[in-house]
Formats: sequence, structure tokens, C-alpha cells
Amino acid sequence: PPAVRAGVEREVHATGAAAGDCLFAEVGAASPSFFADALSLLDAVVALLSAADVAATGLDAAAARAAFGRGLDFQAASGARKSRGGGTGGGGGGAAAPPVSAETAAAAAALAAAARPHASLVATAAFDAAAARYPPLPPPTVDAAPRKGAGSRGGRRPPSAAVEEERRRELLEATRLRVLAAIGYATVKAGGLAIALRAAAAAAVTAGDGEPLPARVGPLIKALVASIRSARDVPLQRHAGAAAAHLVRRLVGAGLDRPAAMVVKNLAKYRTSADVLPPVAPVGGDPAGGGGVAGALATGSGEPVAVQWRGAAYALQALCRAFGPSLFASLPSLWALLATALAPADAGAPPSVLSAADAMTVLRTIVGSLHAELHVAAAALLPAIVAHTAVADEAGSTAAGGCLAQMVAAMPGLGMRVVVQQLLPLLSSTGSAAAAAAPTVDDGGLEASRLAVGALLTSAGAPGRGGGDAAAGAAARRGAAAALRAIVDTMDLALVPYAAFLVVPVMARMVDHDDGVRAAAAGVFGVLVRLMPLEGGGDAETGDAALGADLAAQRDEARSFLGQLLGTAPRAHYELPVAVHGDITLRRYQQECLDWLAFLHRYGLHGALCDDMGLGKTLMTLCMVAGDHHAQRSELAAGRAVGAPRPSLVVCPSTLVAHWGQEAARFFPHVFGRALLYAGPPKERARLRRPLPGGGAPPLEAASLVVTSYDVLANDLAHFTPLSWSYVALDEGHVIKNPKTKAAQAVRSVAATHRLVLTGTPIQNTVLELWSIFDFLMPGFLGTERSFKDAYAKPILASRELKVGERERERGLLAMEALHRQVLPFVLRRMKEDVLSELPPKIIQDYSCELTPLQVRLYEDFSRSVLKTGGLPPSGADAAAAGGAEGGGGKGKARAPTRRTPFALQALQYLRRLCSHPRLVLTDKHPELSAVRRELAASGQALTDVAMSAKLIALQSILTDCGIGVAGGGGGGGADLAADGGSGRGGHRALIFAQLKPMLDIVESDLFRATMPGVSFLRLDGSVEAGKRQAIATRFNADPSIDVLLLTTHVGGLGLNLTGADVVIFLEHDYNPAKDLQAMDRAHRLGQKRVVNVYRLITRGTLEEKIMNVQRFKTHVANTVVNRDNSSLQSMNTAELLDLFKIDGGGG
Repeated sequence: PPAVRAGVEREVHATGAAAGDCLFAEVGAASPSFFADALSLLDAVVALLSAADVAATGLDAAAARAAFGRGLDFQAASGARKSRGGGTGGGGGGAAAPPVSAETAAAAAALAAAARPHASLVATAAFDAAAARYPPLPPPTVDAAPRKGAGSRGGRRPPSAAVEEERRRELLEATRLRVLAAIGYATVKAGGLAIALRAAAAAAVTAGDGEPLPARVGPLIKALVASIRSARDVPLQRHAGAAAAHLVRRLVGAGLDRPAAMVVKNLAKYRTSADVLPPVAPVGGDPAGGGGVAGALATGSGEPVAVQWRGAAYALQALCRAFGPSLFASLPSLWALLATALAPADAGAPPSVLSAADAMTVLRTIVGSLHAELHVAAAALLPAIVAHTAVADEAGSTAAGGCLAQMVAAMPGLGMRVVVQQLLPLLSSTGSAAAAAAPTVDDGGLEASRLAVGALLTSAGAPGRGGGDAAAGAAARRGAAAALRAIVDTMDLALVPYAAFLVVPVMARMVDHDDGVRAAAAGVFGVLVRLMPLEGGGDAETGDAALGADLAAQRDEARSFLGQLLGTAPRAHYELPVAVHGDITLRRYQQECLDWLAFLHRYGLHGALCDDMGLGKTLMTLCMVAGDHHAQRSELAAGRAVGAPRPSLVVCPSTLVAHWGQEAARFFPHVFGRALLYAGPPKERARLRRPLPGGGAPPLEAASLVVTSYDVLANDLAHFTPLSWSYVALDEGHVIKNPKTKAAQAVRSVAATHRLVLTGTPIQNTVLELWSIFDFLMPGFLGTERSFKDAYAKPILASRELKVGERERERGLLAMEALHRQVLPFVLRRMKEDVLSELPPKIIQDYSCELTPLQVRLYEDFSRSVLKTGGLPPSGADAAAAGGAEGGGGKGKARAPTRRTPFALQALQYLRRLCSHPRLVLTDKHPELSAVRRELAASGQALTDVAMSAKLIALQSILTDCGIGVAGGGGGGGADLAADGGSGRGGHRALIFAQLKPMLDIVESDLFRATMPGVSFLRLDGSVEAGKRQAIATRFNADPSIDVLLLTTHVGGLGLNLTGADVVIFLEHDYNPAKDLQAMDRAHRLGQKRVVNVYRLITRGTLEEKIMNVQRFKTHVANTVVNRDNSSLQSMNTAELLDLFKIDGGGG
């Protein structure tokens, strides 16, 4: 018809003008000198060859020159139009651009077709002519410098004719390559634009609803589908998709169901035509947006298959919009494709066009564009998708989880009902659970299809649910957990009304034996914990109508749990079912801790008890373990369980193994009997693993409570992992702060129903230590180590730099606060000053010391040597080599320095030793040793004099002020203690801590034995066997005649109760402030009756002042992330509560 013909002509002319401009604009961008190069080549060919030779190449020189000339003219005209109108004519330029005439459009299209073959012939002929005219030459051997006496003075020899010809030949070849590149580029672009022209014509033909369709619709469909599959330009692809949807609607209206069904089937196949699917945008988003392949496509790049994926997505979504609520009724072929693919295979039925994974991909694509009236129908497919999450094939399970997430996000009420009733039970699958029935929904006449889908749930092909196969059960749990992770990531804040349903089932899986299930469940819970404070708010009732009354009641019950978890509701009182031996009554704060531990136990949670040191973490843990053991026995006696009660395991530093045994025997001898201390040499441990005479079970398997050390557990791990433990409690849990150590890897390998970490200092150096602790408690809860480092550790560390900007400082503060909120429900932290009003205060004083003249001299000599030579002098190397004595863990033997020892570390070690005492650096190899001895001898002094060290002088002064060693009597120290010596008359008693064992040797020999013989003392360092350390601590507390206990921080700073002392003196300091805090709280803890004075000896103007600055920063970080707010969420203000549910990167 004339009207249609006019429309087609207008569409073709407009698109042709845009195509012509686009073609030459892009050719010009790729090769601005395209036509000029082609003319240059043509001139070169004509000049080099005779007319007969030119004719022999098939080149029409006149026609080629005319075509290239028109190209130059067109470029000039196009440039003029751009300068006048601000864009390309007709190609979407500025609004002021003049229209392109039909003649110009036709010229552009003709030029695109005519110029390419001419240019190809010209380029080929030019190359042949150059090869004939300039045969291959040997490489030129032209000297770069002129010969003596040749040419003008200082000038260069002129190039030879051969060199000139070589240059001309290279120039000609470069020109040829540019032309060929432009030809190839233009060919590709012209092909794409030709497809767009045909699609535009087809769109024009099908646009009018009043005109009948042509008799042959095949060419129209082919033109539109070609553009959908290959158009890299997003607007053209969208336009083709919309036109195809409109054409399908007209075909259905005309009763042409078969071609319409073919279009739908092909679009579905194009969307799923490769093994790896592109990312699917969030519901309601642009499937071409986002990252990955789809993001690349949005910028105009991408592989052909990815372009096809995107175009099919646009067309399928356009179909949903075109048909609206009648989509499935008008296109039964689409519903059949989906339902048949998801239903179980029938032996007598023909194979499905799509696989189940392909069908779920199509569902993910269209669900966000479905009309709301179709949600009930689409919900009929959800049970089948849930069943597919449990397949053993990881790719299929992942596809089902992604599809389920998109569908639940699009229709949360209907979707979450299926999730709660059918997906959550899969988290507890053992491989033998009964198949669930499909939910009854009003599917608008799709009953038969729904029944076919529901049959999948009872078929043998429902993986992970039948056969009692443990592997299938693990696969089902993994798939369900991964699907939940996809749901929470997709729904974001829209999940808030339904978060209560997920919390308890997800937490139960955080102790699953399967690593994949644990990691996925912890990741889900990490998101939920930030949403839970909003649960129950003003919009929380959204979707109740879809959920139904039964699930609404279930949600109310779950909300009660959330209130207890977050501390906004009181936790249930836990009555300890067994008495604490000695009629001990728990204090109020201890009962609150027990209620918290019982809450974790009831819901299968894990936590970190981070109470301040000295508040009784050992007693609280023993109470909970004893209550658990009693409950297991009661279940067995009532016939509700079979077998024997499962034992519990305590892992602690070797120094504390005996202490735990004593405490268990003191408080619960009637529950545990005698706790098994799995320690000692290998032969002794092997005896504990052997069956008893008479056929009795090995002690390791028969004990109710086993106590061992981290080192022993790592060495004998193979004997612990086969056992089933009820509790695994890590005392001084910061020992596993490095996740790569054998100890950290060993404790993570032990399976237990309940996990606890006890530490007064969960963060000592960096927040990464907290990640390692939670990787034991709930693997995956804080993400991977790398993601945690990027989100928290790096911003926090960067904020410490002196030259850091305000933005970086703010990022560090926000990261600390965000991490604090993340771990809040699973960390209990109370400070002594908050809960123990009767505990005397702890007074910390920094005691500044002035270096002695000898120390000043050595310090300055070292500094000058470093500045002059850039390396350590022999004295420094020798001192730094004595690292075996540091920490008191070795026997003080020097180590030879190695090239691996960083220079900076050696220098720091040298200076730290020098600040303590010159004797620690003046070894036999020190170049100044002889001179120092001569000078001291001349003045009547010796290196062993107290006056040689500022810290010995200060220590003597402090002890004297405390009345220690000033009165007569007392033994010579060590084991020869005077019966009436020291503080037997009620004076002060002191703990003296040093980092280095040799420093304690100096205090003992130069101060106590030589100058203060009245001081009675004991020692506790690395030379004392681990099994004998608790006995020394017990003796010190019980015998008031012992004035001083000398300790290394490494050995004596953990777990010991040393309340017999009320003075704590630090001779040396650690970069890790937690070590010093742990050490000083050996005395300041429950049971202390006197004020505890802590003296930190610091040499003024030295490295030690910098160490204290580092300690202050690390303490600030630790107190920000884990502090007294961790006692309850109620301690947070409204702004902090609202901040809890901000999702990172989600815009709040």
C-alpha cells in the first residue's frame, strides 16, 4: 500500500543517512587519511606501471579516482554539517543539524559499496608494483658517524640511493597497511549497518496495526532476529527487540501461532546458547548493565555470543511488556517450554527443547518484567526450582539458586513462602528426608502444568532428598545454603520483613560438618545480622497476606529469639542444673554471662567471651560445659538419646593446662571426675590413647573433659579429629590470631557442636586477628581473608599514617565502627571497673628513666655508625643475633645472624637491649668492650654495677619505696627463702616482667644477689617446664614471705592467677599492648584485695617512647571494635542502630 511504502522509504532514508554518516565518521576516526592514502597509492601505481600493466591488474584507475574523490567530498561535507549543526546529519546529532537529503543518503550507501573494491585493488596493485620496482635489498650498512675527512666538518654523509629507495618502500608499505586496516573496519561496520537497515525496514512494515501483514512474514522475522543477535549498538538492539515483540503480538492476533511460537523458541535458545551465562541484572534492572560480560556490552564491546545474550534478553522482556497479563495464555508455547524443562523427565515424552538450567535462565530474564497478575502462575514453578538447588551438579545447583533469588525478589510474598516451607528444610537434609509437596496456589488455569512440575518433588530424580545418601544430603545442604546467599544478596533491604524466618535455620548450619555449608551459612548470617535491628519495624508486616497466618505466627516466635540475640530483650534465666562445689554463689555479672552462654548453646551459636582479664572466664566456661554434660546424661537416662555423653575439649597454652585441671577439680569434681590433662612427652600421650587393661576405653575417649595445649593438639591432631566433641573452648584464643599457623589450622579441623573462644584481648596488633578468631567460630561470617582485609584492615591501618588525609582517617574510623557492629551479637565484653565495684583500682604509671652516660655513649655511637655505613656494626649484628633469648622461650643461646634478618629489625633489637642494660649488647665481639672495661676499671666501676643501667636504678628505687628488701633478714633469693623475709610482715609484693630472659639474669645477679640480698624471689620463664609453672604460681600466692616473682612476659603473662602481688613492674615493653595488659592483669583480677600499682620503666628520648605510641594506637583500634558495648545492643544509640542495616556499597 502507498502509506506503507512511504513509511518504509522514510525509515530507510533516515537510517541510510545515519548509516552513511556513521560509517564515514568511524572510518575517519580509525584512519583519518583513508581516502587521501588511497589516492596516493593510486598515483604511485599509475606512475610505476604502464597503462597495460595497470589494466592487467583489473584496476579501473578513473573509476577508482572518482570514488575516492567523492569520499573526500563527502568527508568535507560531513565535517561542514557537524560544524554547523553540532553532530552528524540524520545520525542522532544535535537538534540544529540540517536534514540529510535522500541523494546524500544514497550517495553514502553507494560510496560504501563502491569504494571498498577499488581500495582493495589499489592497495594490492601498489604492493605488487612496489615489489616489482624495488626488489629485496640487503640490510643497509650505513655508518652512523662520518668518515674522517668526508663531507663538511662535523656533517653526516648523505644517504645512498639504496637507502632512499628503502625508505620510500617502507612508506608505501605503511600506507598500504593503513588502507587495508580501514577497509576491514569499514566492511565490518557496513555489514552491521546493513543489518540495521533491514531491521528498520521490517519494523516500519510491522509498525501499523491497521494494515494487514504481508503474506510472507519470514523475511521480516529474519531481519529483526538478525539485528537482535548481532547489533552491538544498544538502542538498535532494543528497537529490534521491541519490534519483534510487536510482530509476535500481531502474529498471535492474526492466528499465526506457529511462527510466533518459533520466534519465542528461538529467542529462548539464543538466550541460553552457551555454557557460560552472562550476569543477570537485579530485578527491574537493565540486563545489559552491571559488571562482567553484560557491563562490557553496555559500553559497546563484547563477544558475538554475549551480544546475542543481551539481544535475546531485550526481546524476551519486550514480549512480557507487550502481552502483559495475557502472556502465558497468549503464548502457551512459552509456558510449555518452561514447565516441561523443569518437570521430571518422562520416558515416553519427547525431549524438552530447553534443559532445566536453560529454562531457569529464561525465568531469571523475564521475571522482573512479568505483569503482577502472572506472579501466582510463576510461583507454581518455584517448588521445582527449589528441588533443583539440591542437585549434586554444582553448576545446576548454582543456576537454580540464582533463578530462585531473582524470582523471590520479584514476588517476595509468594517467593518467601516457598523458601520457608521448602528451601529451609533442605538445610537439614541428611539424604533421606521425605519429599515435600508443592504448595497449593491459584495458578489461573495452569493446574496441569503445575502438577507436572510438582511431580519433580516426588520423583527419584530429586537429588539430595532420597536414598539415605549422606553425600546427596551434603549436596542438598550446600545448594540450599548457596541459594539463600543469592537471595539475601539480591533482595538486600527488601528482605527485612522476612529475616526472622532465616536466622535460626542458618545459624544451625554454621556448625555443619561440610565446609561449603558452613561458609555459605556464615555468609548469609553476616548479611542478616545487619538487617535484624530493622526487623519488626513499621513496614515489617509487608507480605503477611501472601505468607499466611501460620507463617506470620512462626515469624513472631523468631522475633523473640532476635530480641535475645541483639540484647534488646532479656535473655532467659539459666539455672545451672549442677551445683558449684564449695557452695559458691555466682555474682550477678557471672549469671548474665551464663545466660548468654546458655542462649548460644540453645540456638547452636558460637561466641567469643572477651571479658576483661580476671572476671572468671574459666569458671563460666566450666559451668556451661558442666551443664551441657549433665543435660546429655539426663537425655540418656530418659531414653531420649543413645550412646554416651560427648566429651568437651579445652585447648590452652601449655602453661595453663595444669591450671584448668585444678579449676575443674575445684569446682566440678562431681561432674567431670578428674579432667584428663593430655600433655607431657610423646610416650605419656601415647599411653593416654591406649585401651585400659581389661578392655576399657582409652582415657582420651573415656574422659568427660579433656585439656590439652595448642602445640600438642597440632602434633596429635589425627587422634582428636575422629572424636565427636560437644564443646571446644580455646583459652587465650588470641593464640590463633595468625590463621596460617599449625595451631590455628588444627583447632579449625576439630568438629564440635559448640565453639567458644576465651580471651581478654581479641585484637592485639591488627583487626585481621579478629577475622582469624571468627574463622574458627563461624567460617565465612566475616568473608574471606582478602575481602576482610580490603573492607576493614587496610582502611584502619591507613588511618594511622601521620600524613593521612581527612577522608582516609574517616574511612578508618567508619571501618572500625562497622566491624564492631558486625561482631556485636557474638562477643561478650565487660570491664572490671563496670562489674566489680569491690575490686580495688589499678593505677598505671610511666616511670621515666634517664640513660646512664655509658648507655648514652653506646646509643650515639650506634646511631652514627648506622648513618655513616648504612648497616649494622659488628656489635649490632652480635646483639641482634641473640634473639633466642627474647620472650624467655629459649635458653638464651645466641643465633648467628642471617641474611634473611632485616636490617631494621636487627637495629631495633639492638636499641631495645641497650635501653635495658649495656651488658645485653656489650658481648665479646663488640668493638667497644675492651675500651669500656678499661675506663670503668680506671674509675673503680664495673659493668655489673647497678649504676650502669637506668632501669636497674629505677627498679631499685621502686622496690625500696615499696619496702621490699629494705629490712634485714631474708635468704639469698631463689630457693633459699628466709622464713621471715620480705613481705611476711604485710608489705608489698611485686611481679617483675621482662621481655628478655638475660635481663632477668641481670636483675637476679646484679641487683638482688649483689645489692639487695634481703629480697626473696622466684622465677618463671622459658627454662621452667610447662608442667611445673602452675606450681610456682600457686607457691607464690600461698607464701607471703616471697617478695618478688621474676617473669618473662611470654611465659608469665597468660592465664595465671597471681593476686598475691600488688605491684607490677615492666622493665621492657612489647609492640603488642595486649601482652603487657595480659601480664599486668595477672595481679589485678578477681580475688585481689589491694590497689594494684603498675610501673612501666621507659627511657626518655629513646625507641621505647615510640613503642608506647604504637601501643596507644593499637589499644584504640581494639577498644573501638570490641568494647563494653558488646554487652548489649541497648548500649547503642538510635543513629548507631540505623547504621547497622546499611549494606556496604548499597547506598544506605
